[in-house]
Amino acid sequence: MKKGFTKKRYQLILLIIPCIIILAYIYFTQSNKIDTIKLKRRLFTTYSPSKNHQLNVYTADTNKENASVLVELKNDQTKKNIYWQPNTSWAYIVWKSENIVYINGTKINLSKNKQYDERDNTGESFYSKKDNNPLYLSILKQEIDEQKIIKQLKDKSNINYADAQGNTLLMIASYTGNMKIFHQLKDNGADISKRNNEGQGVLEFAIRSDLSEKQILKQLKDEIKMGAVITEETKNAVIQPWNYRWKAASCNYKVLDWVYDKLNQNPETDMTAEQKVLLKAARGQKTEGTKEEAKLTDKDGNTMLMIAAGYGNQKLLNNLLAQNLKLTHKNRFGEDALLYAISKDQITTAKQLLEAGMDNQEALLKTAQTGNVKMAELVLKYLDLRSDWYIKQAVIEAMNEGNEDYAYKLFLKLKDKNYKGGTETIYEYAKEMGVEKIIDWYKK
Repeated sequence: MKKGFTKKRYQLILLIIPCIIILAYIYFTQSNKIDTIKLKRRLFTTYSPSKNHQLNVYTADTNKENASVLVELKNDQTKKNIYWQPNTSWAYIVWKSENIVYINGTKINLSKNKQYDERDNTGESFYSKKDNNPLYLSILKQEIDEQKIIKQLKDKSNINYADAQGNTLLMIASYTGNMKIFHQLKDNGADISKRNNEGQGVLEFAIRSDLSEKQILKQLKDEIKMGAVITEETKNAVIQPWNYRWKAASCNYKVLDWVYDKLNQNPETDMTAEQKVLLKAARGQKTEGTKEEAKLTDKDGNTMLMIAAGYGNQKLLNNLLAQNLKLTHKNRFGEDALLYAISKDQITTAKQLLEAGMDNQEALLKTAQTGNVKMAELVLKYLDLRSDWYIKQAVIEAMNEGNEDYAYKLFLKLKDKNYKGGTETIYEYAKEMGVEKIIDWYKK
């Protein structure tokens, strides 16, 4: 009787132990619940932004359960790095600055509880582990030490180097916006007429980059002077979604008009009726919009109101604001109408939106990314500046972006120059980034 009881108890314990292990596993995994987005060949996993703004980036073959951690970024870190997926040719550029994370150039705003979905970007990147050419990697990673790159250019065999997809050094320099290196490459004999395996050249790389519209236009003009030629591929780059291996080019209407004008063509011939309406809004040819038209969006998710703001169409913006439309809509980059206007350096329409009561919490940070001091001064008039927090974040962001003049001018507006508000003081950060004007201020 006693033995039977012992045997049953033993069997019961054997049943209970696995249950406890399973429950413990569920408890610990669910307490740090994560959102996962499976892609064609890879997987990203992001922690909820409410949990210390922490982001874990995982990669895995979707046929397998296990994923390997590429990088873990916490709230107190600012990094810009390239991470290789083990045993493959995949690579990801991960960059965190405050509450914005960039993965392969796509922004993820961690200030909102939302998933990051890269299903539109499942093709193979031009970043390849197999491309270990030192000059290629230096340009790809946007090395700060330009002298190092110039020194590497002395090896003429590197000049027309191309990776497995046919992407040349000039193309990569064009995509990253490093025109100083672009000129150095061209002056040393790089062939500007080369195209990759998909027919893309330096102009198309600039158009499909994450550079500002202003910089893209300047770059296109510069590259054409050096011998680049506008073709039907260039037109396709501005009018069509990305049909190849990368993401869609941004909807830059000035770039679109400029490219078509160079080809003596009218973009409206390649547009739907809805697209034509939005193009006219960008051109300033439309001053009134109906409620139905206000619902239209371009492939970036920009509404007519956003386009009016971004392209300085004050009359149309006033007309749409008078209709009491929602001002919370965001495009695929996480920009609302105010941030979009700031990104396009439209001070007048930005002021209209600020006066209309738009949320301005992220506005100063956006001006730091563009480096527009006048825009920053406008935004500061509408911010609660009882704390130096907003200005400090903008100064740090400007230093990250290389906008040193902006960083210094806003730094001078800080009430407390030793204000920390994070893990580092401004002085510590300036030393790390090599911002001489701010460093010199402390030395004095």
